[in-house]
Amino acid sequence: MKRLEIDRKVRVWTRETVEYDDTKYTEEEFINQYHRVQNGYSNEELDSLYETYDYEIILDTCQDINPHDDNGATLVILNEDGEELYDNLNKVHSEVEKKE
Repeated sequence: MKRLEIDRKVRVWTRETVEYDDTKYTEEEFINQYHRVQNGYSNEELDSLYETYDYEIILDTCQDINPHDDNGATLVILNEDGEELYDNLNKVHSEVEKKE
């Protein structure tokens, strides 16, 4: 058997379970401040806004990204030595082309 590695760039949703100081913010104030920090409208650090105690990647939301939507390769195949054999933007690399 021969082994290859296939790397994919994907879009995926994540879920973070957080705790915030409810003596400092109401739920609505926290959400508004989170939005401001997340979108660069505030200099406050997210770490000071809340504490994360659980984080997960929601795998059933995983979607491959088209290389033309990303302006770069979004799928790469590597050999056992980690050398790139193929990407879905530039197609097959010379090492594979020589063998055909």
